[in-house]
Amino acid sequence: MDGDEVRKTINNDLKFTTSDREENNRRAAEIAKIINNSGIIAICAFITPTDKIRNNIKQIIGTDSFKLIFVDTPFSLCEKRDQKSLYQKARDGKVKNFTGISSLFEKPANADIILDGQKSAEVNVKELLVKLNL
Repeated sequence: MDGDEVRKTINNDLKFTTSDREENNRRAAEIAKIINNSGIIAICAFITPTDKIRNNIKQIIGTDSFKLIFVDTPFSLCEKRDQKSLYQKARDGKVKNFTGISSLFEKPANADIILDGQKSAEVNVKELLVKLNL
């Protein structure tokens, strides 16, 4: 599940406040749980800026089914790759509550898998599938 697509569709009523971010991720976790319960592995790409949110997701999905994968990418590289100019808009005050600029981001303390964000998406997907034994 892609976080941007979920935000544009079923979560389009939410903003980017702390409570809305928590609700966005809670809803996504509930959907992932339904998918998992039907026998399908759900791989979800969401910004989960705090350990509180990550722990809530883990509780919903269940510790046996949940794996936290952190794509560890330098902030400067995130800005460089930004195709929507959101980082600059956030710095200019045009985008509010932007993760890492005007909104908190806590690096995950207990990620199950850490991928190198400086590698390509294709390389990281292959590495992820190997680490998950898929």
